[in-house]
Amino acid sequence: MSESYGDGWRPKHDRGIRRLAVVGFLWSASQTLLLQGLALVTQLVLAHLIAPKYFGVIAVAATVSAVCTALVDSGLSAAVIRAPTLTRIDLETAWWLNMGLAAIFGGGLIALGPAIGLLVGKGELVDVLPLYALTVVVTAAASVPLALIQRRMAFRTRLWITLPASALGAMAAIGFAVVSPSVFALAMQPLVAGIVTVVILGFMRAHIVGFHFDRRAARMMLSFGLPLAGSSTIDTLWNGLPAVYIAAALGVTPAGIYFMADRLRNALVMTVFSAVATVAFPAFSTVAHDRRQFVSYIRSAIRASAALSAPVFLIVAVQAQNIFKLILGPEWSHGALYLSVMMVGAIMYPPNSVNIAAMKAAGRTKLILLLEVGKKVVVLALLVAVLPMGLVPYLWAMVAFGVVAYIPNSWFVSNSLDYRYRDQVADIGLPGIIGAAVAAILWGVCVSFSIPPAVAVFILSPLAIGVGWSGTLAITPSLRRVVSARISARFANIRGR
Repeated sequence: MSESYGDGWRPKHDRGIRRLAVVGFLWSASQTLLLQGLALVTQLVLAHLIAPKYFGVIAVAATVSAVCTALVDSGLSAAVIRAPTLTRIDLETAWWLNMGLAAIFGGGLIALGPAIGLLVGKGELVDVLPLYALTVVVTAAASVPLALIQRRMAFRTRLWITLPASALGAMAAIGFAVVSPSVFALAMQPLVAGIVTVVILGFMRAHIVGFHFDRRAARMMLSFGLPLAGSSTIDTLWNGLPAVYIAAALGVTPAGIYFMADRLRNALVMTVFSAVATVAFPAFSTVAHDRRQFVSYIRSAIRASAALSAPVFLIVAVQAQNIFKLILGPEWSHGALYLSVMMVGAIMYPPNSVNIAAMKAAGRTKLILLLEVGKKVVVLALLVAVLPMGLVPYLWAMVAFGVVAYIPNSWFVSNSLDYRYRDQVADIGLPGIIGAAVAAILWGVCVSFSIPPAVAVFILSPLAIGVGWSGTLAITPSLRRVVSARISARFANIRGR
């Protein structure tokens, strides 16, 4: 039972770590692209089968379920990934702790169902919450085995687990929607996917078998993980809070339209955001002891995430109206403007995720929690003050907040690791400028020549994305140095004033 799971697989040299990180990123990006593509197609099919009001109900249920899942994990997955050495007893302790918390919060979810249903005035919510409670338990059963796979950077294995599970979950949801187009069809997707994931892990013998529980190991993992759990819970709650607020104040149909726009945004954002964050944390953890390598890895991750995301996100922003015309009916048309503003704000997601991953790898989980609490207090103030003016003003306020929030998010990297703000702004800003220029040209062409929506979305947009990516690749290190020097001079002038 003292078998080590930490030292045997870790590469000893920087070249080995970089190779694992690059290969891991490619597999993680492939996994994210396939899963998000599958989720996107599934959502679009379901949107043609199920009314927007049911998506509004699911928006509330999914938010509550996601909060429970974050609390159940309690940062144990991150603790498993980060631990220098790991024994079988450590894994069994983490797994049983997860399952105990899942039973508590799953039961609480069912008990609070009537109160949550009263909040939004929908009885369907009470009926569907037991399915989400079961999903919480199933997700907990797979959490530690999947974390161990991620720890080993075995992202190809992870892909072969999650892809079939997601595909079967999608098939189940669509099948239920065809037979009975109701809220239950939407709830079946995560539940079936979670059950299939556990079954596949069992067949691969990747599940945790044993009944050991070490209190000392539990305390050590929780001391690292609980601040992360608090941060994740707050983040999850506040991401879903607008949909819950809209459902309570305006009704479930507007909430469903907002939820669909948010899902489309997430499908695009998570393709970059998740791939970078999934690989960044274990890769950073292996070099956190070496400051030079640590900074090098962080800078490479920020550059790569900005170069990949900026052209895609901004082009989708200018094509949102055409996208909604092509893939969704007129009852969803109000969501186009929501998606457009969301995609502008999404540019800051990948760089922010890299900075958070760097703090996690350095063990600064309390700092992460402090930052999340502070940011969410501001978000709550914006929600209360701006949302009554309308959803679009609130979304623009969130765009501005996302830009400002990068300053505290990058404080640790800037001050402790000497990767200064001006250098980070240069690494993020250049791809952003190129992406904005390409998106503006695309928009001008489409408006000036009355390009049909299908041509604009399926032909011109991919070409524009290719041009944007080529432009970011053409940026040489010397050009980056010039821009960084100019920004540094501007900062010096401001300080001089």
